[in-house]
Amino acid sequence: MITIKDIAKEAGVSHGTVSNVLNKTGKVSSEKIILVEDTVKKLGYVRNSQAKQLRQGFKKLIALILPNLEVPQYTELFSFFKDQFTSEDYEIQLYTTNDVPIIEKKVLEEINLSKVDALIAVSCLDDTTSIYKNTYPTFFIDRLPLNDNINKTFISFDFEKIGKDLSDYMKNKSLKDIAYFSNPLTFKNDNDLFTSLKNNLNSHDISINNFSCNYKLSSSKSFDLFVNNFDFDAIITSDIKRADDILAASNFTRSDKVPQIIAIDTLKIFTSNKFISYHLNYKLLAQTITTELLNYFGCEKFEEKNIILKNDGFRFNFVNANRSSNSTLNMLALTSPSSLALKKLLPSFKKATGIDVKLDTLEMDDLYEYLTLTKDNNFYDLIRMDVAWMSKLASSIYMPLEDTKKDFSSIFSNLIEDTQVKYSFIGDKQYAIPFDPSILVLLYRKDLFEDATLKRRYYEMYSSELTTPETFEELNKIASFFTKSKNPNSPTTFGATVPFGKSAVVACDFIPRLLNISGSILSNNKIVINTPESINALKNYIETYQYSSQKPNSWWSSNIDEFNNGLTAMTTVFSNHVSNIINNQYSNFIGKVGFSKIPGEHSILGGGVIGISKYCTKIDECYEFFKWFYSSEISSAFTLLGGLSPHKDIYVNHDILSLFPWIKESNSYFSTASRNIISDDSFDQRKFENILGNSIKNALLGTLSPKESLDYAQSLIDANF
Repeated sequence: MITIKDIAKEAGVSHGTVSNVLNKTGKVSSEKIILVEDTVKKLGYVRNSQAKQLRQGFKKLIALILPNLEVPQYTELFSFFKDQFTSEDYEIQLYTTNDVPIIEKKVLEEINLSKVDALIAVSCLDDTTSIYKNTYPTFFIDRLPLNDNINKTFISFDFEKIGKDLSDYMKNKSLKDIAYFSNPLTFKNDNDLFTSLKNNLNSHDISINNFSCNYKLSSSKSFDLFVNNFDFDAIITSDIKRADDILAASNFTRSDKVPQIIAIDTLKIFTSNKFISYHLNYKLLAQTITTELLNYFGCEKFEEKNIILKNDGFRFNFVNANRSSNSTLNMLALTSPSSLALKKLLPSFKKATGIDVKLDTLEMDDLYEYLTLTKDNNFYDLIRMDVAWMSKLASSIYMPLEDTKKDFSSIFSNLIEDTQVKYSFIGDKQYAIPFDPSILVLLYRKDLFEDATLKRRYYEMYSSELTTPETFEELNKIASFFTKSKNPNSPTTFGATVPFGKSAVVACDFIPRLLNISGSILSNNKIVINTPESINALKNYIETYQYSSQKPNSWWSSNIDEFNNGLTAMTTVFSNHVSNIINNQYSNFIGKVGFSKIPGEHSILGGGVIGISKYCTKIDECYEFFKWFYSSEISSAFTLLGGLSPHKDIYVNHDILSLFPWIKESNSYFSTASRNIISDDSFDQRKFENILGNSIKNALLGTLSPKESLDYAQSLIDANF
């Protein structure tokens, strides 16, 4: 077996040097790092991760008691706790009891003899007075044992409300014979649900029967619901496993009538059509416990409490939608990841409302030309335009929202606050709703920025740490390091991207530098961009261009493509295009991407807005579309499919954040970002960006010097503004 001593001898270095390299301390020169790593490969050394952990130790030990890992609720809990606590260097020890009390008691005896720092349990015990100890914080999930003498927190959902919601469903669907298939009613959550269900159905001539058993017996017990002349209209199950067992038993025992199956389910963005799901967010429950424990481990006092989380309930039902047969809405949008995502979801809108939406998309320039040429004779009911066009086109294209006589307050109350004004108002009138608001951000190869050898080489070259850039000067330094023509040892061909192509795109990429160096482009209420500070900003941008592919990239997706293909170490892009990294089958860097605000203090807003055409006559149908599109469930699905919804729930949805971790952080960037270069609602931002971008391209190509380029742009600005 190869040891560290063998590596040190073969490489001709000390034992400490090998240890520093393996532990990635950054205390060894890049030459020795490469020497040791090559020796490790040559000798075929495999590190013993368990031995490493024994040497370093865990910070804390957390015991987790679950009935099983077959029921999705418990699988989600374990997966979440394992991911979250191990990332904090805490050990999570899993015990399963199969809901057998004697097994749980033996588990607790073992736990009480070990050095446990906290316990999380879904207990099957009725009374835990002599079993659970008060020497560590204990979290009970869903089931609360009869013991007030331990240091505990109880966390669950509102199971009484589940019972009421289910009874309301039965009444609305005129279902008369109901079965509830669950764990034994000795468990608090199952008993609360059944009692509530029974109480709410008592006076409505609806019968309710309970069938309960240990989960291991649910496959055989499910057959009991189809014998003895039982003829249930609906069967409610306490989890998805029981629902599957009921479905299997139904297939074996009868074919004439299959009862509706309603299952208590974990929260999912998309649901199965095998049965109806009532959703509970167990990932949020796990996150709540994680936060409580991390705060406690951070020396905060542990407080006993009862935490009841909100039920998500039935999703994708849209029971309040007003149906309209044979009605069609025509919608126009930009060709983008968001419009593609929406197109996939539109059948759901038709299913919910009966309204068909015909979605047409155009490229950026074609869309702008269409809107400017046809604003007085528009064929479309709903129009998505770029936020940069709002000041110029909104009042001539859109119907003010107040003129629709509809109440949009509930829609706006669910949107992130910093987008509501910037993507809706022109002056004191509200014309639109944020559709896919975004912000210019920096993406970087996290795996390269954290590579010990590269970090050491960067330090040796620049005497500074390789971290995400805080200034554009730092960005250029890092870009140079990752450009192979400047640094032959670079793992990437280029260090950065410049979207050289469409003038407006180049301008958007450059404007943050302009604002960060000059602070403002207004002087005596006049736009001035040919100052010495602006010229320095352009020189800085020209340097970045030298570290890019210098290809005529016409759109932000071109930046993403270069990044996906591993050509560049960093790219700037609007956040509503970032999903292409995940959704691109050719990307090799999923999980290796870092996300940061762009350098400096000024970013720029992107994305689009949606509004009702000034001449639309189908106001009711448009309003139904907005209620549907800005619902929590459609907003989640829209984002998962590649769009970027402004709904608040997106920024706390664990499934989305685990796939797109940058979304949560990007929320905080909107407050300091803007799009219009000056605070004038009538300012033609698009024209300004085209003038500026065209001049910048002249400088990048060397046709004009930086000063000549900005002097030329200044002359056009003076003539047009």
